[in-house]
Amino acid sequence: MTDRRMAQAARLPRRVQRRATPHPELSFLCCRFEALLAEARVALDISPALRIHFTIVPGDSLACITLDKLAEGECTVLLHAILNRPDTPRPVLEHIAMHELLHLKIPSREVDGKRRSHPPEFGVAERDAVPWCGLSFAWIYLACGHHIEICREEEGIRVKRGWKRRYEQPFPEWDHVCRLGERPGVDAATVASGL
Repeated sequence: MTDRRMAQAARLPRRVQRRATPHPELSFLCCRFEALLAEARVALDISPALRIHFTIVPGDSLACITLDKLAEGECTVLLHAILNRPDTPRPVLEHIAMHELLHLKIPSREVDGKRRSHPPEFGVAERDAVPWCGLSFAWIYLACGHHIEICREEEGIRVKRGWKRRYEQPFPEWDHVCRLGERPGVDAATVASGL
């Protein structure tokens, strides 16, 4: 990545980065998230010189990447503790890893007079890299719907207070969400609404 591109990427939504106060938690995920980040790094051709750290925190964002130390050759992917469970499906975690690392390849830019961390080409690249991203978002809404909200202004998914109550209920099975998505005339938004 060029110095100019790294500087552009470093201007990603700091408002999201500020809120994620790291109080790391032990991982209970079904797989090593660091391994998923390594796979995403290779798929996106991100320099092996960049140190990518990972931590699970009970912050505001469902997931984000901090780029404030990008000039020093490191960044951190933060995953919200609401997903820190063994029943969070691997495809959802793969999607999150790919999404966050895509921010290194496609920096924020101005669109219609506003700085956007997810410009139109970001969505295209995400769908190309993660064809199941619609089902992944549907699973997230089914699993965490009452405890998350879309923040259009901040271009992210915010986790509401009271999210720990989510731990009392099992997460939906990935296969169930995939089967719902295969029905004729059903899209990810319909799956997310719970049919």
